[in-house]
Amino acid sequence: MKNWDYAELSKDASNHGGPEKYVNYLMNISEKKGLEKGIAAGVAITTLTGIGIIYGSAKLKSYMKNRKTEK
Repeated sequence: MKNWDYAELSKDASNHGGPEKYVNYLMNISEKKGLEKGIAAGVAITTLTGIGIIYGSAKLKSYMKNRKTEK
């Protein structure tokens, strides 16, 4: 078989049961990869937000303690 893009596409589609099934297969893979990336981004954002809240609350407590001692 020659190394043509169309020939490879046709072979892959044939291996997956036809063009419609192949397109569905590709869409499912894409959705899973997108979900994985979305979860990773969500975990990162949640972690950074949590760190920010912890750091911010510690700074606020320190500020309030120093403010009380100044009065």
